Amino acid sequence: MGHLHSKSPAQFSDSNSAPARKSAAAEHHTPSHNPPVRILLAEDDPDIRHLIRSILVSQGYTVFSCSDGRHALEIVHAAPRFDLLITDIQMPHLSGLDLAAHLCAAHPATPIIVMSGNPPSQSALVHIAQRGWHFFLKPISIVPLLDTIEHALASRDVASRNVASREPVEAHHPPHASHPGPALHHKHA
Repeated sequence: MGHLHSKSPAQFSDSNSAPARKSAAAEHHTPSHNPPVRILLAEDDPDIRHLIRSILVSQGYTVFSCSDGRHALEIVHAAPRFDLLITDIQMPHLSGLDLAAHLCAAHPATPIIVMSGNPPSQSALVHIAQRGWHFFLKPISIVPLLDTIEHALASRDVASRNVASREPVEAHHPPHASHPGPALHHKHA
């Protein structure tokens, strides 16, 4: 794919490719966001990356995909915004957790879904949960993946409405936390 520094964010988009056919299981998950939700997908396995991208594009999402954390970070710096980051934990050049931390520093309201093909360590799960990120254990199953995406986007929407409607609060009365916490999705054998 070459260096990404010289390309515009539109050149990273996979959304112009022909959408995959919707499966019967995914039929009820058609998003109704206007403008379309922009998702950054960072996954080093090309088969998994293509599968997830195809699923998301078929559901109407705009998808920017890349094969490693460093390229994903370059896309973050080149693009105006993303509505969601989906990242593998273990990737070349920059881990998914480091990528997510960089994205949060620049855009703290962006929801994040972290994926792994192996159960993460307890410390990694704590790290993910403390930041309000969502976790998805591979292999990919369409409906649970789409449910996790919808939950992450709904959490973002609720948080932005709460911030927009919150009246100033005096320092000795902090606002009550209403964040439901991250979604941890595990595929059971």
